[in-house]
Amino acid sequence: MDNFMEDSKSRIDKERLIPFFVENSSQPFATAYPDGKIFFVNKACCDTLGYTEDEFLSMDWSKELTPPGWSEMEIEKLTELHKTGKPVRYEKEYIHKNGSYMPVELLVHLIKDDSGNPLYYYSFVTDLTERKLAEKKLRQSLFEKEILMKELQHRVKNNLNIICSLLNLELEKLTDEKAKNVFINASSRIHSMSAIYERLYISDQIGSIDLYVYITDLINSLTETYIIDRSKIILVPELEHITVDLQKAVPAGLIVNELISNSLKYAYPGNDRGKIRISLEKHDDQAVLGISDDGIGLPAGFNLEKNSDMGLTLVNILTEQLNGKLDISCSSGTSFIITFKL
Repeated sequence: MDNFMEDSKSRIDKERLIPFFVENSSQPFATAYPDGKIFFVNKACCDTLGYTEDEFLSMDWSKELTPPGWSEMEIEKLTELHKTGKPVRYEKEYIHKNGSYMPVELLVHLIKDDSGNPLYYYSFVTDLTERKLAEKKLRQSLFEKEILMKELQHRVKNNLNIICSLLNLELEKLTDEKAKNVFINASSRIHSMSAIYERLYISDQIGSIDLYVYITDLINSLTETYIIDRSKIILVPELEHITVDLQKAVPAGLIVNELISNSLKYAYPGNDRGKIRISLEKHDDQAVLGISDDGIGLPAGFNLEKNSDMGLTLVNILTEQLNGKLDISCSSGTSFIITFKL
């Protein structure tokens, strides 16, 4: 008898408490038939959308509460709900009492009868107005930062180009070949950095560079700088599209600049014919950059550690900046392979 009384009391408490909590919950809640007629809303739902309970109960949620343009998506979601029986969550808009469109997120459940026929939906409604405003402000802030970054990149590029122009003006006054080479090398290095900022400026991505496009630009620039006879020296690019950030793009570009320049200047004395291959491949999480020529090769007993050539010393330093590995081969010309993590 005592157990029966306890069970009855528990059932009565639940029957009273559940409607009480639903009605007084701060979470907007509503139930509706599949044909669109609403038959229950709690106070939070009335407060959120501005309608009275009586106004809600006279409305069709799919026609009077939902703005145009949402029907197709909502039908798709509710069809999924009917097929699987699992609750569906999706975003849409409702028409507020004041006429504005309110962004909301719905979590919709389906109740069926014992035969599996749909009886009604019950939905939890979350007002997304504040979140959408915050997202809009964030997008605006990011857009403004992107504009500022583009302007900075444009100015850096222009300043580097001015330096190149000044060097070229001085170059025209020089007669000493050794001094000329110093100016040409300096101008080439600065141009390789300028090309990065040019690419960044015209790219949709603020801080990353497609090495395929960047290295292709460098190859074209170097052939013009060193006035190559393309019928004798052929540059063969074999490049994959690999995107890297600015910290990797700058040293990688300077490495390409130095090694191609060295091959053009030293690999083919006496106007010899030859090929310079420039390769870029992705192996798992690593990039493999290769510059090789079929020229006269490096001097016998060459040691990079003891080498006094500015260009090759710079290549070694830049490889260290990439946390990469430099391999040199001197068979059938000269080959440099730089491997670094992406």
